[in-house]
Amino acid sequence: MGELPKQGTKEYALADVLSRPNAINGLYRKLKFPLEWENLKTKDAMYITHMADFADNLIAEAISSGKDLDDPEVREELFAAMHGGVTGALAAINWHKFLRFLGIRR
Repeated sequence: MGELPKQGTKEYALADVLSRPNAINGLYRKLKFPLEWENLKTKDAMYITHMADFADNLIAEAISSGKDLDDPEVREELFAAMHGGVTGALAAINWHKFLRFLGIRR
């Protein structure tokens, strides 16, 4: 049996993301988040972890706000928030837009 990947490595980040509940239950795929092996294998560890943390936060906020993840409008908003908010200064803007969509902020 091989050794487990060391924390902080790309292999560790991939194993972490692909073993998260939202990956296992298919939510990343259902919401069309780029967190599948094909999309992550060329990225670095920090990017992989950041994307997964951001996705998990979006999903948790939507669920806690009572949003139906089967609703196409909700999935579209989550997709837009994910793809617009994973890099740079757009993260804060899109996060606040998403919170307004959820009815948490005005």
